[in-house]
This record gives sequence, C-alpha cells and structure tokens, in this order.
Amino acid sequence: VAVGQSSRHVRVGDAAAELGYSVVHEEVQVDGVSVDMVIDTAGGRVAVEVDGFWHFTWDLDGGTPRPDGRTQLKRRLMEDGWGGYAGVVSVEAMDLDELRTVTE
Repeated sequence: VAVGQSSRHVRVGDAAAELGYSVVHEEVQVDGVSVDMVIDTAGGRVAVEVDGFWHFTWDLDGGTPRPDGRTQLKRRLMEDGWGGYAGVVSVEAMDLDELRTVTE
C-alpha cells in the first residue's frame, strides 16, 4: 500500500484493473490537491474518490452519515469541472464494506 492509500482504496483500484481499466493512483493536480485514483474509460478519464469513515459526520443520535464539508466541497468542485474529468465517482466506505466481489 502506497502512502495515502487505504486498503479500501487498493481494493477499488484492483477491482477496476481486474475489469480491464487502466488505473492511476493518487493523481496530484497543479494546485496540489490529489484525487484517489483516475480510471481511463472510453468516455474519458473518471475521477474516483474512496471516502473512508473520516470523510463523514453523524448526528448524535447515530443517524445517517453525511459527507463532511471538505468532502462535499471537493466533490462539488470535481463535478463542476475541476481537473477536467469526464465523470466523478465517490465510493463510500459504508457501501464498499458490504460488497464481497468485484461484480457487486
């Protein structure tokens, strides 16, 4: 596992590679902000953010987790064209931990 990569991050990258995609891990933009990985697709380069539990906040009553402010801002910037990506995918830890296979 490289610096900045979690086991979930590696798992998502390995799954994409297993499906035949070219994957670049930890792409750093000119402004110094990094994207967890970029996957080359026929439609263009897709940014993938693997958001672990620390990217979320929970209500005190244990309600549904919500992305924290920093995570929301980064997602919004990428969706609005920052980085020039053809698409943006956020993989949340809560969803990823429920999956068992690549096809899920």
